[in-house]
Amino acid sequence: MVSGRIFIYICGQQQVGNDRQLDYDPCFVGWFSKGEFLLAGGSNKQCNIYSREGVQLGVVGSQPSWVWSAEVRPDANCVVSIVRS
Repeated sequence: MVSGRIFIYICGQQQVGNDRQLDYDPCFVGWFSKGEFLLAGGSNKQCNIYSREGVQLGVVGSQPSWVWSAEVRPDANCVVSIVRS
């Protein structure tokens, strides 16, 4: 099984939270809601939301194939994901 890890650091400072093992290969990560949340997804065919400490909070959306990218619309509660058909 392909897997990855999440390591979260504040620039020039210490690590935030613990390392988090993922059960999928992440293709993208991105901050959401002014750094309070992290979006990640990839080979799991989902866009997941994590706390800033790396704790998975839930699934934002699912797709029929790998999710290659996702973006957050600034000043809104929207996420757009891109899949390859």
